[in-house]
Amino acid sequence: MTATRSGRGSEHFEITYYVACSIDGFIADAEGRLDWLRPFEQTGDDYGYAAFYESVDAVVLGRSTFDFVRDMPEWPYEDKPTWVFSHASLGALPRRAVATVEEPVAFAARLRAHGYRHVYLVGGGRLAASFRAAGLITRYVVSVVPVILGGGLPMIGPGGGVERLECIRSEAFPSGIVQLEYASASRTA
Repeated sequence: MTATRSGRGSEHFEITYYVACSIDGFIADAEGRLDWLRPFEQTGDDYGYAAFYESVDAVVLGRSTFDFVRDMPEWPYEDKPTWVFSHASLGALPRRAVATVEEPVAFAARLRAHGYRHVYLVGGGRLAASFRAAGLITRYVVSVVPVILGGGLPMIGPGGGVERLECIRSEAFPSGIVQLEYASASRTA
C-alpha cells in the first residue's frame, strides 16, 4: 500500500504503543484470551481511546493480534491504512490492510517518507519488542488493568536492552484502571 501525503514527510514522526495489560504485565492470558478485559470494556468509558485513535494516521499489528482482531464482528481499522507484519500467508485481508515482511526501521522510514506522522502500534508483544529494539517507539500509553493473570503473553517481548522512559501523564479511572503515558527519554531531549 502506498499513500503519499505531499509535503509532510519532514514533520514530526511518532510511533505509539497503546496497550492494556494486567498488573503483572501481560496483554493476554496463557491461552491468548482477552476475556479478563470484558468487565472493563463495559464501563462506558473508552479511556481516551477515541481521541487517541483520531490522532493516528496509520496502524500496524503483528500476526497474532491480526488473527484475533480479524475474528471481530467488524474490522476496527476500516478508516486507516493498516500493515500486518507476518512471514506467513494471511489469506484475504480487510480493506486498506496490507501484509509486510519489512524490518521495522525500513518500514518506519518508508511511512515517514510518505508523510505519515503518527503510527499506532496495536501489538502484540513480539512486534512491540522488535520496534522497541530498533528505537522506534516514541510513546507508550499503557492502561494497567487491576487484574493479576499470573502468566500469559508479555506486554513487550524480550530483547532490546534497557530503555529509560519519562512519565508524561497518568490518569486513574473509576474502574480501577490506571493509564500511564511515557515518552522515550531519548526522544524528549
